[in-house]
Amino acid sequence: MKRPVRVSTGSALLALLLVLPSAAQEIAPAAPVPPFLLVPAGAAPALDGRVGEEEWKGSAAFTVKRGADVFGRGWLRRTGRQLYFAFDSPLSPWGLGLRLTFTDPVSGRGNLVLVTPVNPPVSPLAAFRQLVGRDVEPVSASACDIRLGLSGRDGFACEARLPLDLLEIVPTDKDYAFSLEIWGLEEDRTMAVYPQEERAATTHVTPVALKTEGAWGAAEFEEAPPPGNEGLSLLEDVDRESDGGPLFPRAAGWVDGRRQDAPLKEFEERAARVAAAYPDLISVRTFLIQARIARNDFAGALEALDELGAFLPPLAATPRHLLIRMQILRDAGRYDEALETLASRAKDLEGQPAAARETVVLRDLCEAWRVEQEIRKAEALRDDLPRVLLGTTKGEIVIELFEDDSPNGVANFLSLVESGFYDGTRFHWADGGGRVVGGDPNSRDDDPHNDGYGDPGYMIESEPGRRLTFPMTVGYADKRRQRRTEGSAFAIHLSPFPLTDGVNTALGRVIAGEDAAKRLEYYDTIEKASVLRKRPHPYTPVRR
Repeated sequence: MKRPVRVSTGSALLALLLVLPSAAQEIAPAAPVPPFLLVPAGAAPALDGRVGEEEWKGSAAFTVKRGADVFGRGWLRRTGRQLYFAFDSPLSPWGLGLRLTFTDPVSGRGNLVLVTPVNPPVSPLAAFRQLVGRDVEPVSASACDIRLGLSGRDGFACEARLPLDLLEIVPTDKDYAFSLEIWGLEEDRTMAVYPQEERAATTHVTPVALKTEGAWGAAEFEEAPPPGNEGLSLLEDVDRESDGGPLFPRAAGWVDGRRQDAPLKEFEERAARVAAAYPDLISVRTFLIQARIARNDFAGALEALDELGAFLPPLAATPRHLLIRMQILRDAGRYDEALETLASRAKDLEGQPAAARETVVLRDLCEAWRVEQEIRKAEALRDDLPRVLLGTTKGEIVIELFEDDSPNGVANFLSLVESGFYDGTRFHWADGGGRVVGGDPNSRDDDPHNDGYGDPGYMIESEPGRRLTFPMTVGYADKRRQRRTEGSAFAIHLSPFPLTDGVNTALGRVIAGEDAAKRLEYYDTIEKASVLRKRPHPYTPVRR
């Protein structure tokens, strides 16, 4: 039998990399090693799984240590068609992981159970089945009834029930081999193994034989989450529906500009409920943050991120956590706070190129926002800029137009509104946390493939200038994959979008109905567009 190689768990390809065998790391046969002595287990971890104190009575207890360093105490028991495992560690869960290997020495079939208490966004619980001569295939975590207990920096505990049906087809009385490896996630190296045999300066893993106990019995299990375990159910749904893509169910429509608010709201509520009931499932908390960003709720995403940092203080000091917090603040338009986050935690961000880059970007944004605020003050004093009302399926949105900065673009927009051009068009692109795009006449038909390529029969020159893209800025949008094609399509930006600065026309900004703009989703309709006010002169656009 071969043991999987050690890999960096910071990669999202953890499950894939773990299937690679290492020819240089062979495990010796289990025969020369004496079996466990069956001794009372004492106070084994009592989590919320099916494994209770009664099951642990008479189990095999062992201690994992290296020299004087104790990494934890474990319990093993075989009952009927089940293998039970539990482990309790006094060490911080930050940076540690368990790799359990159960093997059928006769068939060569084995199971690998991974426990990474803190490793977002990768699931902290995973199980894999090894078939002879084939790659490792994933096994439903619920079939193994894996549980994880986490208590901040003070330690962690886990337990698992492994159905032997996952190991073999024909039940027979035989011994099973077991080995446990504890490795450092940060250092990507083995910290301790059990059992171990010192040969010179090298530690070799030798599986321990788990002796059979009486008849096999007729225990059954189902490939479904145990009753009441909504945490594992959510993780499995995400793994199944994401299909290797973003860590969201595809039904939520967050990707490819097809944001749908109803399934996102349902997913957010479910993630919040699970995060409260299973605080140890760090991945669920990351899903909650992403769901709120996808629903354009930056304040809620920031609250969930801060709760995650409070639950696990070591995580709050990591560069990744700080940069995500900065990005959420930036997308919400809170530039000074974002810059303060970087400045106040400079020591934690030392050596991070992204931090230096974002510092430069935020300084520019802070200055640009100061200039924008001065412009808006002057505009408010004059109070004569044109305004347009968009009546959408999500509510009314009032847009004030930047005629002083983009007179031709505004003239074009007003002429299209007054002609009824926008009535009945749909928002053919809706990206959570990004922007929504509408105004394409092609969106009126039932063919989504031509959306984003339409125009009013002509195009106009863009007017990039001093107005940049801030949250709730409205700007013209080019046709897909084509430059200098402004005509009728426009975008309502929900966060800064620097790719359009200096390229596309900043047309105006939303001054009322921000909540309606944030709720816009794929194929919402502009039911009626009307001019609320304009200056007393004709608006005739110059066409290309």
